[in-house]
Amino acid sequence: MDEHRKNLDSSLRNLLMDGVASQIMFSLLTVSIISSYLVSINAPPVLIGLVAAIPYISQLVQIPSAVFAERFSRKRVSLLANMISRTSLIAIGFTMLINLHSEVMLFIAFFVIYNVFKEVSTVPWSSWMRDLIPIHIRGEFYSKRIAYGKLAGLFVVLLFTALFNVIGKATFSVLFLTAFAAGMVSLYFIKGIDDVEVEHRGRRSLAEPFKNSNFLKLTSALSLWKFASEMAIPFFSVYVITMLNYPVWVVIALASLSQLSSIYFLR
Repeated sequence: MDEHRKNLDSSLRNLLMDGVASQIMFSLLTVSIISSYLVSINAPPVLIGLVAAIPYISQLVQIPSAVFAERFSRKRVSLLANMISRTSLIAIGFTMLINLHSEVMLFIAFFVIYNVFKEVSTVPWSSWMRDLIPIHIRGEFYSKRIAYGKLAGLFVVLLFTALFNVIGKATFSVLFLTAFAAGMVSLYFIKGIDDVEVEHRGRRSLAEPFKNSNFLKLTSALSLWKFASEMAIPFFSVYVITMLNYPVWVVIALASLSQLSSIYFLR
């Protein structure tokens, strides 16, 4: 029992540090920042909209990836999928650095790889965490993990806001390389988290949750809200930069306000 408690405490410490590192990475890869980059290279609005849709379309990968959660080690699947996903970030950073003629197409290709493999890890990761973290501390632990991560992410984003004001567009390559470095630090801590056996196995119907009226109401409300908000967010950057003629760092600074508000309410 003491050994189990010791292993759990060690896993939770590593999970907390992973949360900080991964949140720094995610904070640098928001839709606002991606859209700002595309605006800076004069990408047409249609292309910006299509690229902004990639993270949401790739979520469909979660459905078949549920098989991995039951048939393979969830830790190994998470590590491998996230390794492939995050390696694409260094490719994006170097592509920007050497300023290739096919920069846009290469960016899109690597961005697709990043999102698809990130989603491959989502279901195994969620299942793994569900079996790892005791239910009586799960909510408190997750709120602390996210709050610490967002606080660290906020400082990094503000640092890049200042950097954009100094070196301009060249900051984007540094940003993606930093996101890659944070992602690798995250993987280092994930390796220190205990793998655990799947508690529940078996075939389940995807239609089953939709028989619950409360679930239907919740998903309907969330779907409408997500549709409205996510449709507007990518073009927030386009409007501020192209129509109002503000520099990129203003967009990044405004986007960081959401980080600050969520840190407060996560208590």
